[in-house]
Amino acid sequence: MFEIFILLVIFSLDTLFVSISYSIKNIKISLKSTLLISLICLFSLLISLFITNNFKHILNQDIGKIISSIILLILGLYNLFQDKIKKNLKSKNKIIEIYLDETKADLDNSKNISYKEALLLSTILSLDSLLGGVSIGFMKYNLFYIIILSFILNVLFILCGILIGKNLRNVYNFNTSYISGVILLLIAILKII
Repeated sequence: MFEIFILLVIFSLDTLFVSISYSIKNIKISLKSTLLISLICLFSLLISLFITNNFKHILNQDIGKIISSIILLILGLYNLFQDKIKKNLKSKNKIIEIYLDETKADLDNSKNISYKEALLLSTILSLDSLLGGVSIGFMKYNLFYIIILSFILNVLFILCGILIGKNLRNVYNFNTSYISGVILLLIAILKII
């Protein structure tokens, strides 16, 4: 269960970092938008768990561990090199543009995230959960525990990010995606061993 807790924390870190950068830029995330973002991230995780649950009966446990480890390795490497990847991507597509700079989800520049903008932002933020849920799906887990913990972590991280961002408004390029990358790589390596 501790490994699942750590993974859920890592999957929720994006919401913390994005809400910090929103708060630094004085963009507000209402409580309703916070709840919507958290629900969509949870929904993505549940979809991933559901899909994995249907396939894990076909695959043996060793293959499941390998798939789980590969996904964690990919997520870890991606998080380590996220800045370099994003710098090399350019797009006119709004979703990719928001992926490259999450603060662009404030489409109307109102400095307040609407429901539509929260929906768009949460789609981007839930990608880690969607992929990472496959890793959790190959483990033994308590679904109720995952639902409650994932939702609470996302809400808590958004609220904490807002508070941290208010205190860090002097710092602009606050990026710690490498932390989650290193942790994911360590977990993937430990799963292989």
